[in-house]
Amino acid sequence: MFSFKFKMCRSSRFPNPFQFLAASLRRDQSALKKACHFPLLDLCNMYGAFVGLLGMGVCLYDMLKIVQGGRTLPCSFYRGKIDLHIKCLTPEHERDCKLINLVLSFQSYALLVAGSTMRNPYLFLPWLALYALVIAGDMTVVTIQLFKEGIDFEKRFLISSIVLIYNWLAIFCMFVHMNVGR
Repeated sequence: MFSFKFKMCRSSRFPNPFQFLAASLRRDQSALKKACHFPLLDLCNMYGAFVGLLGMGVCLYDMLKIVQGGRTLPCSFYRGKIDLHIKCLTPEHERDCKLINLVLSFQSYALLVAGSTMRNPYLFLPWLALYALVIAGDMTVVTIQLFKEGIDFEKRFLISSIVLIYNWLAIFCMFVHMNVGR
C-alpha cells in the first residue's frame, strides 16, 4: 500500500496542495522580483478585481445573449472565418460548448475578484491556468498560420492577444507579490 503525507497548513488542519508552488517561488524570488517590478506590471491588488469584474460582466452578458437565442447560436456571435465542408459540431453542441466555456470563464473571473479582495493569491490559479491555455492556443494558431499563409495578422486579433498576455503577466506578478512579498 502507498501512503501519502501532506504538510499541514498553519491555519487549518487540511493539507495545502499549493505549498510546492509557493516554495519554488520563494527559491527564485530574486528573478521574479526583478521581472515583476517593471513599472507596467507592478500594479495594485485592485487591478485584479477590476479585470475580474469586467470579465464577469462580459461573460454574464454573453451567457444571457446565448440563452435568449434559443437552441442554436444567434447569428450575431462570431463563428470563425473557416468554413469546413465537414462540420465537427452540430449548432446545438456548438452553443453548449460556448456556454460551458463562458461558465468556466465566469467562475475563474469570480475567483480572481475574491482573491483580490481577500488577498488570497491561490484563488488566482484557476484564472492563470485557464488563460495560460488560451495563450498557448493563440500561439499555436499564430504558428500554424505563419507556416500556412505567411505573416498576415488582423489588427483586432493582435491587440486582443497583447491585452490578454499583459493581463496574464500583471495577475501573475500580483500572485508573486502576494506570495513572496514586495
